[in-house]
Amino acid sequence: MYGIRTSFIGDIAGFIATFIRVFIGSIAGYKGRIIEEILMGITKVLITISPIVTHDLPLLRYIAGRIAIMLQEKLLGLDQ
Repeated sequence: MYGIRTSFIGDIAGFIATFIRVFIGSIAGYKGRIIEEILMGITKVLITISPIVTHDLPLLRYIAGRIAIMLQEKLLGLDQ
């Protein structure tokens, strides 16, 4: 029962994303070069940011965890 709900929410999100993409693509195709260039610029920025975030995320989690442990040790007086 719970898996069906999760799948249904994913399907709805996929359909909404598809309609938004078709709408934006239609506007870009109708209006011409300027809108298309702006949308491609935004797309290139998002494509560039995505690997940076996914590559550095484990490192950032590790650093945040180490900082949290050090703060806990300081607050509890466990550091020697």
